[in-house]
Amino acid sequence: MSEEYPADPYTLPGGFRLDAFIPIVILSIGFTVLLGWEIYLTHSQIDDLDKAITRQLPQVTQAEKVTDGVSKLVTDLLEASQTDSGAKQIVDKYGIKAAGGDASSSTASGL
Repeated sequence: MSEEYPADPYTLPGGFRLDAFIPIVILSIGFTVLLGWEIYLTHSQIDDLDKAITRQLPQVTQAEKVTDGVSKLVTDLLEASQTDSGAKQIVDKYGIKAAGGDASSSTASGL
C-alpha cells in the first residue's frame, strides 16, 4: 500500500513537487496584466476626453458670445419697453422679465 500512496502527497512521479507558490505566481501575473490593461484604458479615455474638449472649445466660446449678445439685446428691450409701446408689447407677449427685478440687470429671464 505504501507504493500506491507516497509518504509526501505533494510529490509527483519524477520528483516534481507541487507547491502553492506556482498558482499564486500565475494569479499575481494575471492580476498585474489586468491592472496594467485597466491603467492603459484609463489613460486612453483621458486622452480622448482631452481631445473632445479641445475640439468643442470654439463652439463653447461662440455660444458664450451669443448668450452675451442675447442678454444685452433683452436688457435693451426691457429698457426700451419703458418708453416704447412696440417694445412693451413684445415684453408682455413673451413674458420677459429682468432677473434682478429691474430693467438695468444684465440678465433676463423668460426667453
